[in-house]
Order: sequence, then C-alpha cells, then structure tokens
Amino acid sequence: MFHSMDSCKRQIDILQKTKNSRFFPTVYDYDSYSIVMSFVYGSTLSYYLKKNQINEHLSFELVKLVEEFKRLHFTKLDARLGHIYLQPDETIKVIDPRGCYDITLPYPRSMLKGLKERNVLKDFFACIKYDYPDYYRYWRSRMS
Repeated sequence: MFHSMDSCKRQIDILQKTKNSRFFPTVYDYDSYSIVMSFVYGSTLSYYLKKNQINEHLSFELVKLVEEFKRLHFTKLDARLGHIYLQPDETIKVIDPRGCYDITLPYPRSMLKGLKERNVLKDFFACIKYDYPDYYRYWRSRMS
C-alpha cells in the first residue's frame, strides 16, 4: 500500500520496465495505491550475512544484478542489502527499486557499504577479482 498515487505510479512504471528480468518480482495487478506482485521468498541479504559468509555464487549474483541494472538503463546502479532477497534456489530478487531512474549513482555504493558493515567486503572482492576485474578495480577504488 502506497501513501500517494504518484509513488505507486513510479513503482509500477519501474516494475513494468523490469518485467522480463529474473531479478524483480512479477506484477499481477495494480490500482492507484497498491500493487499485487509475486511473493519474494527467502531472507534479506542483510539478515543472511549476519549469520553466513558470502561465497562466489552469491558474489557473482550481485555483480549480475548490477549488470542487469545497466541493461535496464538504471541511472542508480545500487540497492541496499535490505532490499535484496536471497531466494531458496540461491538466486536474488530486488524489491523497492526506488529512484533507479531519478538518481545517478554509477556504482553500488550502498550494497558495498553493507557488505563492508557485515565484514564480507574483502571476501566479495576476492570472489570477483578474476572473473570481473573491471568491477573489482573500479569498485575497490570507490571504496578507498
């Protein structure tokens, strides 16, 4: 349920642009103040990383998510860990992609900051270093 028609419409517009992406829930119906979409299973990445370490598969999923943001022409290439859900099949889904066309952020600042707060940023960088060297170098430089 949204507090304003405008915020609901902006969210619908974004979710319609992401309808063919595996990283976002499917929209079934909507009205001026609400959206009916597929249920997102699993736990937030923020919660998951309180009890678990990051691994290569999850690290690659996060990089693929940022690549998907680029493919969708998002100007904000970021999502908070609390908006990223780890599914039972070890894929990820994003909820509430707010500001993705309104804010310009060329790297996943909040995501990397969240990984740092969970003490897994070094492990994340170690996982992506060889398979995604450009992201590794750029993101490390932004976090310095």
